[in-house]
Amino acid sequence: MSADVITVGSTTARITWVTSEPSNNSVLIASAWPFYLGTAANAVSPTFSSGADVTLKNLVPNTTYFYVRQSVDAAGNVQYGFGSSFRTGN
Repeated sequence: MSADVITVGSTTARITWVTSEPSNNSVLIASAWPFYLGTAANAVSPTFSSGADVTLKNLVPNTTYFYVRQSVDAAGNVQYGFGSSFRTGN
């Protein structure tokens, strides 16, 4: 996976990255770290591709969010990115 490109607004965030092969891509998100991946809220990229583009909506302004990228290829192999964070604007 490539490095993230993050565009953050007050109630939305768009996270993009590139995978080595076409995948179903999603972002798992929470407002506390660490968080349990099985219960984290998520947003899914609308296409099966090597270019992940996930938009998170209905975020709370001026809040720090933690996230992990997840990509699942056609064979069902799951790859997680490193945990990271961003803060929404006012």
